[in-house]
Amino acid sequence: AELALRYTLGADPTRLLLRVNWAEDVISAEQVIALLQADGVDTTRLKAVRAFDSVFEAWSLIGAVLPLEGCSQVGSARLLELRAEMAPLLPLTPSALVREPTPSPC
Repeated sequence: AELALRYTLGADPTRLLLRVNWAEDVISAEQVIALLQADGVDTTRLKAVRAFDSVFEAWSLIGAVLPLEGCSQVGSARLLELRAEMAPLLPLTPSALVREPTPSPC
């Protein structure tokens, strides 16, 4: 069996697609993150992963285990739609590296 992960990263609307061989009816959050990491995603900035719930027509946080039986079929693959929420990159400017001490209110 094949599983297709279609996902977006942060605010970027570009949909990325990752296809993997997957024989099980569930996938764990750790396995989802490992697959994203193997696909080149910087998971150190990962804040949350949401999956599209077709029953409620809404995005919800993935739990420890995600059942795949409700996923739609695309050809021979099950389709899992994900949204990876990323922490913003902080610019490394001198002002961000060195903080001036706040003056005392005297």
